[in-house]
Amino acid sequence: MIAQRQTHMLNVAQKTVATWALASLVVACACSSPLSPGGFIASDATSDADQDPGYYASGVTVRTFVDTTRPTPANGTSPDKPSRTLVTHIWYPTLSDNLEGEAVPDAPPNAFGSRPLVVFVHGSSGTAVMYSILLNFLAYAGYVVAAADFPNTALSSPGGPNDFHAEEQVRDVAFLFDQLTTLPPSDALAGLVDASAGYAVAGHSTGGTVALLAAYRPDYHDQRVRAAIDLAGDSCFLADSFFAQRSVPLLAIGGTNDRLVPDDPNTFRAFQRASAPAVWAGLKGGTHMHFTDLNIDDPDESPTQSTDPLAQTCGEWGGGGACLAVAPPSDFAPMLRVNQLTTTAWIMQAFLDAHLRNEPKHLSGMTGFFGWHGDVMFFAK
Repeated sequence: MIAQRQTHMLNVAQKTVATWALASLVVACACSSPLSPGGFIASDATSDADQDPGYYASGVTVRTFVDTTRPTPANGTSPDKPSRTLVTHIWYPTLSDNLEGEAVPDAPPNAFGSRPLVVFVHGSSGTAVMYSILLNFLAYAGYVVAAADFPNTALSSPGGPNDFHAEEQVRDVAFLFDQLTTLPPSDALAGLVDASAGYAVAGHSTGGTVALLAAYRPDYHDQRVRAAIDLAGDSCFLADSFFAQRSVPLLAIGGTNDRLVPDDPNTFRAFQRASAPAVWAGLKGGTHMHFTDLNIDDPDESPTQSTDPLAQTCGEWGGGGACLAVAPPSDFAPMLRVNQLTTTAWIMQAFLDAHLRNEPKHLSGMTGFFGWHGDVMFFAK
């Protein structure tokens, strides 16, 4: 159950943070990556000059944005607050010649024009830097990636993390786009995000649910959302009709060995219910935790249920009865974390290139067939 998962994630994350030390997270965690930039797809785009290589070194920096127009609900022992604070890690293409896979803190941005934005939402009891390997890869590929520690679901949340009010993060995501496209000229990142391109929302676990809400939530939708990416997001409790609100390009990725969010009633169901264009990628042996930087196995716990906090907070869009009491067995050995992250990054880049850069050929090449291709099964419509 989500509450059990939060406890497990909290314990793991606290141990991880204690090991790395909070003060060094930006340098030691947000900068490191085992994924080589030589392995991704070079963009066809040449934004401002023919010399643009289409692949880059990456930088990382932190900004704190405060939304004074919306409150943070009370959380456990923590009272409500009149505003929402979003400590945000930003990965971006840089002028640095360091192509060894490490993001350079506060490096000068790349000079070849503005870039599309991806806003990433972490899972329960998570942090932005738990996904640094994956997000750094997208910066290699020429995207700006903003990942906040979101109020009440983040590891650092006063009162302890929980999924109640996670639906508010859809507005947080829109707020981040507003902030990053209106930075003052004195900010080193001013002009880096292409405001005209809109943005993609991506997330893992609870964050994957937020990405679905950004795409299909009936009572609030930011028209600037160009695409949504759901990595093992909980959606088994959402009604079929929820996915019929509008057509937003969707990429859903699940793992056959995911013990917490089984792929069939969640990511694959989201793909089935969504309107075209949509892509589902099933990772042979993929697990829930191997979408993160944490090299740990999935805990042996019950999958998401309709009674869990996330399902309750999304109750007005609920009614789906697809949640499973027990994760089904898998015939596959767990996928190595580096393989899962690399495969996920390549698929994400191809999808983003298609829908934020109008470069569909790489995605078409991946999804031009059905069935297993190596360690991935694709369905597309």
